[in-house]
Amino acid sequence: EESQDVFWTLEASLEILARMPQHRASLVVAANALQMLGRLDESHRVLTKASLLPNATADLHIHLGNLCQDLNRSEEAREQYQIGLDIEPDSIPALKNLSQLHLAAGKVIDAGAMLDRVLRLDRDPVAVLLNATMLPPLVKNLQDLESSRENVLNNLNELKATGFQLNLEHHVIPTLFYAAYH
Repeated sequence: EESQDVFWTLEASLEILARMPQHRASLVVAANALQMLGRLDESHRVLTKASLLPNATADLHIHLGNLCQDLNRSEEAREQYQIGLDIEPDSIPALKNLSQLHLAAGKVIDAGAMLDRVLRLDRDPVAVLLNATMLPPLVKNLQDLESSRENVLNNLNELKATGFQLNLEHHVIPTLFYAAYH
């Protein structure tokens, strides 16, 4: 029944697009339906078309970046997340996704900078954990090392005080985080 709904949604959006080929919302709906049907390359083509229309949102570029990651197109994903940040400089999803891509590429300093920005904007528990466990302290001298260590411990103690418990069914965590703990 759910797949019938997806087909109906796709059909309805295609009918609108037949009359208004530049209708961004219908392009996005069609791309989402194609993605749900596992037709990722077609979804990518349609979502790319939507992203090229004037006034595309940061969220649309982030969505396209996520789709690019599903298609193992890391460089294109990075470009889409960067466009999202250019549109909305404090976009938490763009920063998190860019940090994950930088970490996967071994660009630890860039990943750390992105996670630091996330932590300044939003005390996201997963970002706190990633910052504390995945990134080595990026320091210039021993004094900076101690300061970095204290900062990480303070962040973790804040998190502990909230009673936060990581539930892998409810929190999206980058694959490298899973790999480090399994």
